Amino acid sequence: MFQIFLIASDHVRFRLLQYAAVDSKKVDLVRAFDRYPIAGELSRHLHAAPDAVFLDFTDRGTALDLAAVLRANSPDVPIAGIINDPEDKSWLADEGITSTLVYPCTTEDFEFALHIAILSVKTSVNPDLFAFLPSKAGSGCSTIALNTAAALANRLDRKTLLIEADLRSGVLSLALNCDPPGSTQQAVQPGQEVDTFVWDRWCAIYGQLHLLLSNRSVPDTPPSWSEYHALLDSAANCYQKILVDLPELVNPGTSEIVRNAGAVFVVCTQELLSLRLAEQRFRELIDWGVKEENIHVLVNRWHDTELSRDDVLRTVRRPIDAVFPNNYRVVRKSVLDGETVSEDFTLGAAFLQFASKLAGLPTPSHRRWQLSKILHSLARR
Repeated sequence: MFQIFLIASDHVRFRLLQYAAVDSKKVDLVRAFDRYPIAGELSRHLHAAPDAVFLDFTDRGTALDLAAVLRANSPDVPIAGIINDPEDKSWLADEGITSTLVYPCTTEDFEFALHIAILSVKTSVNPDLFAFLPSKAGSGCSTIALNTAAALANRLDRKTLLIEADLRSGVLSLALNCDPPGSTQQAVQPGQEVDTFVWDRWCAIYGQLHLLLSNRSVPDTPPSWSEYHALLDSAANCYQKILVDLPELVNPGTSEIVRNAGAVFVVCTQELLSLRLAEQRFRELIDWGVKEENIHVLVNRWHDTELSRDDVLRTVRRPIDAVFPNNYRVVRKSVLDGETVSEDFTLGAAFLQFASKLAGLPTPSHRRWQLSKILHSLARR
């Protein structure tokens, strides 16, 4: 739940705005005014800064004075301006207020204004959050996410969480042959309080790795950006590394994940259709607000007899961060055993090398490492 202040110009407007806020089930009105407070009164309430302030601009002069007080006391708190005329958005933008709510409003209008307000002050990403999505279904994205997360937790001693956000078709519980105590669906229910104890209640454990897994049910209400925001915020306080396994299509809810990720890895194969769809995924991610420099490429099931390095680079038009050799037999055996791929195999060594990169560590030594080095050199320009 987001902690917000609501400042209305009169009681009638206050009641409608209060209803929209409460009906959203996304906010806690920690301070609510049905009239403009004096500057000193407002300042006294700002000792605990809210996540956002909704400020009524019916009286422009008074509201601008209060906005100045808010900025002086809590410069990082976003302001959503409540206006009567959509044309007022222009002068509010000149005042540095980019989130607006036109009165009268619906609950959906309120939620959208809240989202824009939160985004307006979020200028950085979480460098320890990594999102993985396939260019095409069946590219092996989940295999890479799982094995990388396991290497981070069990070999590199990083406290790691893997979140399965492919709610409909997530297969990680099947791959590990486990029956998790909770699910991603539970954690992203509307109005769900995500506290530091949720991970112990709902996560499956694989060695030192924690996994929040999908039960493959379809929620009655698709999770929104705010549910994922709360989930990631709680996870960031508990884990050193957070990996998220996504389906190929980003939606309004999972857009919060890719926008916050320090790196978004598009997983493709050397198959031409997979490579061409990777280009589409890049455009979609940029449309969702992901910075181009945060979008990366992983090539899975690399085989020397398929498209060459130059052909792959020519198609995806960007550097390749890592490649993973093709070894269907080893992956199949790991699934049958409910285990991750051993680093005794070149594929397992490649997962460990990639995990080391995410952890900011040097490449580990390994007796099979020379072949892995040759494979990874294909990613170099």
